[in-house]
Amino acid sequence: LNAGVPRDRVIVVPDGQSGLKMVQDGRIDAYSLPVLSINDLIKKANDPNLEVIAPVQGAPVYCDGAAFKKGDEALRDAYDVELAKMKKSGEFAKIIEPYGFSAAAAMSTTREKLCSAK
Repeated sequence: LNAGVPRDRVIVVPDGQSGLKMVQDGRIDAYSLPVLSINDLIKKANDPNLEVIAPVQGAPVYCDGAAFKKGDEALRDAYDVELAKMKKSGEFAKIIEPYGFSAAAAMSTTREKLCSAK
């Protein structure tokens, strides 16, 4: 909806398989899910007529993260230092990409930007 798609053109489906089936049947033109979910569905469907477009240019980046108890800022900051080292060395990408995560997406934003989002 934020991209300007009218509400009456948006279809809610009960699960990923239903959305994918609707694309395959030509009932909808596109289907959106988190990239790990859609990649898994596409792999299982084994349908050469399906294509994943990711990342989507201009789409907001949402990332998972680590949680720290308030008052543990020293631990959080130490974690940030080590994580930055892993990202710079390439170790971060080597760890997460085999599981389908995008290191590029994770490194395209910061904790400050994500935590300040409203």
